[in-house]
Amino acid sequence: MASLTEKFNPIRYTKWPATGHTASRIGFGGYRIHNSIPSHKEALEEALKNGVNVIDTSANYTDGGSERLIGDVLKKCGTNGIPERDRIIIISKAGYIQGSNLARLNQRKSAGTAYPETIYVQQGLAHCIHPDFLEEQLTASLERLNCSALDFYLLHNPEYFLFNAHKTGMSIEQSRQQYYERIDKAFMHLEQEVQRGRIRFYGVSSNTLPIHPTHYAYTNFDRLFEIAKKIGKNHHFKMIQFPMNLMETQAAEDLLQKQIQEEVVTLSNRPLNAYLNNQLVRLVSLEMLETDPEPELKKRLMELVEHEKNYG
Repeated sequence: MASLTEKFNPIRYTKWPATGHTASRIGFGGYRIHNSIPSHKEALEEALKNGVNVIDTSANYTDGGSERLIGDVLKKCGTNGIPERDRIIIISKAGYIQGSNLARLNQRKSAGTAYPETIYVQQGLAHCIHPDFLEEQLTASLERLNCSALDFYLLHNPEYFLFNAHKTGMSIEQSRQQYYERIDKAFMHLEQEVQRGRIRFYGVSSNTLPIHPTHYAYTNFDRLFEIAKKIGKNHHFKMIQFPMNLMETQAAEDLLQKQIQEEVVTLSNRPLNAYLNNQLVRLVSLEMLETDPEPELKKRLMELVEHEKNYG
């Protein structure tokens, strides 16, 4: 019996003017997947076989298990219906220090070689975007992902610096000056990684790109772009990622109206969860159907495609 995806494939594609990629409008998110769970691997393989060609992950997702799973699947590129590697867009990120990374940081602290400019957010979580850390993290990510190069490498929520500065009483002017100085340093390093051939483009994934400019932790796209242009007209800062969903609409109202897609790829995340008044709101719930779910799923997929035509 043919699978639903064989009968009905809703995948549509768009051109990313900033980089020339042809990308599926829906990507595969690696937030909670782990290489020890067979169904997660099967889900990624099915997605790739049926037209999804954007995979988004991070070094800290399931403490590297997400990247390991993706790397295992990428070993099958060109076989069993999985596209060749050059047709798949791999995005990963660095910044978070948790789990095994945190244990390594503690060892380095004991030896007097801790990563410079590390932010200690709370128990069990630190953050860093210093070049020393980024270089080490990229090496580990490439190994786990079974890749010689990543298509995009993003600074993962660098605004933790701003939240931490706010807690310590630093003025908003001083904190923002130091914030963009750190990003400047990171961008310079990532340009070197492009030259080394280990990444093709880089960018920033930030939950505070869409928030109001008066917010203490606001990340300003224009400032990011200025930093990149200062590096040179042929810079490789080509992606921003931010939350966008039915409740968090500020990105559509502000970022996307700037028509910045010619300059960078705009990638949204958190489509099915939202934060409202600092509370997590789940926008979907799992319904257990007693009857054959295929007709109902096909109906809902058709509705989704129609909505995408109206709003995409």
